[in-house]
Amino acid sequence: MGSPFAADVPPTAPADSDNPYQSPSQYGPVRAPVAYPSTDTNATVSLILGCVGLVGFGCCGLFGVPVSLIVGSLGLWFGYRGLNSPNRGLAIAGIILCSIQLVLVLGLILLFVMMIILASLGP
Repeated sequence: MGSPFAADVPPTAPADSDNPYQSPSQYGPVRAPVAYPSTDTNATVSLILGCVGLVGFGCCGLFGVPVSLIVGSLGLWFGYRGLNSPNRGLAIAGIILCSIQLVLVLGLILLFVMMIILASLGP
């Protein structure tokens, strides 16, 4: 009489048998796809331009206004180009920062224009 546990172990099929449930090995082992790093930098550039523009607007006074206007416009352009990249979150953050920057710059320009108009009207 054999081991009491021998009945629990199912018999294994020999490797040379025609097992219909065994996958064919004629193609070799299956390899995982290789993930290549993204070379699309539009989203990152948009975020960097948004940060640089806000800092430049806050620190550089009147010189920062035209610089922020140019940098904010470029940042928006790069952000919209980066929306279809894998770094979509960076593109959205760059678009938000550049939009805030442009609203602040345009508001400051509007404030200066209104001050000039009110000063020209006289007392």
